[in-house]
Amino acid sequence: MSYLEADVSYRKKDEKKSGQFLDRRKFRSQQTEDEKTLKNIMESFETFGMSDSVKVSNQLMTIKNIHQLNKNLLVLVFKYFEDKNFDLRRVTENFEEDFQEVLNTASKLNIFKKLFDKKLFYEFRQDFISYLFILYEFNTELEESTESQEFYDDGYSFRDEDVYDEIQEPPEDRQDYREE
Repeated sequence: MSYLEADVSYRKKDEKKSGQFLDRRKFRSQQTEDEKTLKNIMESFETFGMSDSVKVSNQLMTIKNIHQLNKNLLVLVFKYFEDKNFDLRRVTENFEEDFQEVLNTASKLNIFKKLFDKKLFYEFRQDFISYLFILYEFNTELEESTESQEFYDDGYSFRDEDVYDEIQEPPEDRQDYREE
């Protein structure tokens, strides 16, 4: 059976009506740390208005120790850095004004509630700059890897896996490996 299957359901009895709901706790507890992180990154992108973020989120998953990073701040910095075409020279031109715009965006979306405390403001600024360098390094590595894969790309993604129902017959290309 697949671990993605939400197979537990309970009946909730109420005096006036009875309903049925799925127990999603079992599903969440079986998710790996990578799956939870990927979901959080995609939700952060949705907060910023980017609905189709699967490809970018999968690429961001290759950042070292991404589980420890603040996903909202990561996406905020990614959106800012993307607007600057991933160029550090463009970032340094008007950083103070741009940072004020970033603060206004964070305030509008109500992401970081305690941001405007004087002490936290400077810590946030340091974190923002640190995440900027993390994304700069990530982007540099991504460009280098795409240049090296330019000659050979078979379209295979190690994150995609062949999934088929165990009840059905295996696909024809796997008939030789069928268990009996």
